[in-house]
Amino acid sequence: MADETPEHAQPLDPDHFRSVMGCFATGVAVATAFDEAGAPHGATVSSFCSLSLQPPLAMVCLMPNSRTLHAIRSSKVMGVSFLADDQAWLAHLFATDSAHKFGRVAYRLGSLGPPLLAGAVGHAECELVNEIVVGDHVAVIAEVVEGDSTLREPLLRFRRQYGDFEAGQPAFAEAGMLP
Repeated sequence: MADETPEHAQPLDPDHFRSVMGCFATGVAVATAFDEAGAPHGATVSSFCSLSLQPPLAMVCLMPNSRTLHAIRSSKVMGVSFLADDQAWLAHLFATDSAHKFGRVAYRLGSLGPPLLAGAVGHAECELVNEIVVGDHVAVIAEVVEGDSTLREPLLRFRRQYGDFEAGQPAFAEAGMLP
């Protein structure tokens, strides 16, 4: 066994990193909260995961300057709506910087108070536990205290595209992955 410390490769450039990470298919969600003035805010996230079963913890990652992050901090709660396969338009809408996203969408108030998007596959309502600055994002850790689910099909993100990605769809064809 070699005693030498391995040399580390240079960090990936951002475009190459996105390409590599795009190989991991993920669900698409929208994190939401009301700010201190009562205005709703939301952001599309693909960096969402469950962290713990006992207690039930989840994590979402947001940009430090995000209005949604500010709203989560001020309200101490957030909603997470897991988008359905026909809701790619919502993923695009909530990925924008617009301050008026909720004027175009149907939502209801969760039992903790956050907005929950209509038609989603499911929802999680969470109470803020902690946040950690990691690289150029803030990891928000929250306890899931309420939730619901449906039998709808989820929206997926793969190779920087939204869809359900059955064989023959554009993302697979472009990647040369058709049988």
